[in-house]
Amino acid sequence: MTPSLMNILKDNTLTGDNYVTWKRKIGLLLQSEKHKFVLTTPKQPAPNNESSIMQKDEYEQWKTSDDMGQMLYYGHYLRRVATAA
Repeated sequence: MTPSLMNILKDNTLTGDNYVTWKRKIGLLLQSEKHKFVLTTPKQPAPNNESSIMQKDEYEQWKTSDDMGQMLYYGHYLRRVATAA
């Protein structure tokens, strides 16, 4: 993640009142990092021994993007909870 993207995260903490703006900015961040598709794409089934290389790659891409989205969401959520305590 680039330093400018880290600044976006640092400067735009979810407070509850700013959910709409925060969600838009997180969407832009995910889009700029090529992870936004995970918000609208159903979870990919986990590959098995019979899965093709393409299916395995698609799963790994989806999983990586999902992890990024969860990190952004929970990072903001946990920071908000920590500052409220």
